[in-house]
Amino acid sequence: MIVQIGEPKICKENERTRMSASIEYENNKAGVWFEVDDEFGEFFTSERIDAYVLSLLPWAMMKAKKTKQSIILKSEYPISEKLWHQLTNYYIPILSRSISYYAPIVIETEKVKNTLTLGKGVGSSVSCGLDSNFTIQKYKDDPLETFRLTHAVYFDWGLYGDGIGSNDEKVISEKAQHITEESGLKFVKITSNIVKEFYGIAQGPVVPAILTGGILSLQKLFSVFHYSSANPAWEFFMDEIQACSYDLLNMDCFSTENTTFYLSGMEVLRLDKAAFVADNKIVQENLLVCLSSTNAKNCNVCANCSHTMVEFDVLDKLDLFNKVFDVEAFRKNPSYHWGYVYMKSTDPGPGLYVGELKEIIRLYKSKHGRIPFSVKWSAFRNWMRRGFTIDNPKRRLAKDEIR
Repeated sequence: MIVQIGEPKICKENERTRMSASIEYENNKAGVWFEVDDEFGEFFTSERIDAYVLSLLPWAMMKAKKTKQSIILKSEYPISEKLWHQLTNYYIPILSRSISYYAPIVIETEKVKNTLTLGKGVGSSVSCGLDSNFTIQKYKDDPLETFRLTHAVYFDWGLYGDGIGSNDEKVISEKAQHITEESGLKFVKITSNIVKEFYGIAQGPVVPAILTGGILSLQKLFSVFHYSSANPAWEFFMDEIQACSYDLLNMDCFSTENTTFYLSGMEVLRLDKAAFVADNKIVQENLLVCLSSTNAKNCNVCANCSHTMVEFDVLDKLDLFNKVFDVEAFRKNPSYHWGYVYMKSTDPGPGLYVGELKEIIRLYKSKHGRIPFSVKWSAFRNWMRRGFTIDNPKRRLAKDEIR
């Protein structure tokens, strides 16, 4: 099956600039677009199809596996030579052998390696979570200008609430803009329909590729992009559920001659990130980590909320975050939240945050001695009840949702 990527075209409307290209395969045709404020429209990289190839890559590999067809991503327009080389020789073969729902595909197009006129911008994402807040606060004042942040990017791709244009997306976007401007950076909002058209949902296996694909649509703006890690480098593993577990491979293979991705925070545990930002007022007043957020507020009961509150609790910093967490409710029933951390810390791994959770338990024991029975009982009880999750109708596998 040939998936034809058309010419990237740029147009302006209502103070927004859009770059779009047609994607055709079998009897299907879709227009995939990326959109930014006019201020950043001049940086769209229509000379390359890099953004489209990378954003479509997980979909194409899933499609090849699911349909048992040979798939070729084909175009009359060029791809960056470095990106083609890394995807073809390393990324596609490695994922095809490691991840059960991927099969190899071919990228067939002209390769180019010339340097584009660059804006020399340095970016990071701003999701309002702990990882992105760590990256922003670490690199906004970097002593080296080459790596010092100039912009923070919010991806308005239907990742939250009911999709693009939903109230949840709007409120989180506003919070992201506030964090960015309070940190002295320029705010860039990239909107795209790639999730809606090809994935249905933005799940763990596809997020790194589609987000970095969005950044490659702006290669003329970003020479460096600090992508926030979830796992430390020493917990690298090829996971079927979360592609962030092998982000070391992702960022190396997704870089081009013009934009280099660096994996920020891979040198520390999440607990270290919490300690780094704990005294920062911007983070204290705007942190959003929730898996089930409504109106940009933490729910205080999901796994991510429990994990984060326990981190700040063991660091003796939780009270500083009373504007974003219900600290009073936590104090009334700490065993519920600590039970989650204790339960997950017994996982032999590999797994997301397993090493981090073990370190939290080690730190607690060094301060307080034994883990209370109430914590262990809470862990067992909630494990039996499948606790620490909130029913989320979007928590489905992306491989079952692809168009």
